[in-house]
Amino acid sequence: MIFQNAYQSIPTPASPDTVISILPNELSGPRFMAFQYLKDQVKRWSDTEAIKLKDLNEIQITVTFISPELIQAVYLNQIFMDGILASDFDAQLQTALNSIAAREEILFLVTVTATTNNSIDTVSHVIDIPIKEMLLNNAGNLESIPGHDDHNLDQPINSSLEPVFGYVAYPLGVLQSDGCNWVLDPKYNTNIVITVSDIKLDNISSHPYTWTIPYKPLIETNNYPDQSIFIPVTGDVNLISPLAMPPNPKMNQIGTDPDAYWQDFARYVWNQITLGNY
Repeated sequence: MIFQNAYQSIPTPASPDTVISILPNELSGPRFMAFQYLKDQVKRWSDTEAIKLKDLNEIQITVTFISPELIQAVYLNQIFMDGILASDFDAQLQTALNSIAAREEILFLVTVTATTNNSIDTVSHVIDIPIKEMLLNNAGNLESIPGHDDHNLDQPINSSLEPVFGYVAYPLGVLQSDGCNWVLDPKYNTNIVITVSDIKLDNISSHPYTWTIPYKPLIETNNYPDQSIFIPVTGDVNLISPLAMPPNPKMNQIGTDPDAYWQDFARYVWNQITLGNY
């Protein structure tokens, strides 16, 4: 496991409260591995729908499931960036997971970007996403509406301004006549499916959109993180850090390096989670 490899050169302290300061050169290998793991987790738990514009530009709406594995990857990268490892790392990680689990909700990060973000010399387009009508569908034909959502997502979004992002949360279960039914029971749901019946572009209806994220396989296997060391395009370990804004969709188009896009998208997700916006 990546955690074992990351800690293998670190001595086990005698006290559970011991904090170990690590020199940068001692962290470089594990940090690259941890960041590769984060990038893989962000990509694995995300799906994107694109709205094509007449001027060959596009708007992308990415939905990312805030899974326990993703939280784990973010937490590990934050510890490495800080350069301080506590001996009770597992307990601290569990505390972080428990704080999110206490919400008793299923969390998704919704990111709206456009190839024309922050452009004043392009034609502006406005989309309207009915966030409160984004349905989480399960294998038992149960449809759930968001219990909470960041209201900036429910406002008209201009393609020439900054990206817009926020959280959408669904209940863990829905009470029906036959009792409480789990929204995402891993026994039956192999995919996470979120649908919206329509997204208006410049006040004109378009068509339904669907985001599908693989959830649980029929047969579990030991899919451990890739152990290869991932070196960013620049090779600069200092760039393995949170990023305030998501990358421009131009980085994820044909003819570009998808690794560079997902590297920056992972840094952005890292920033959103560690800011406490959950």
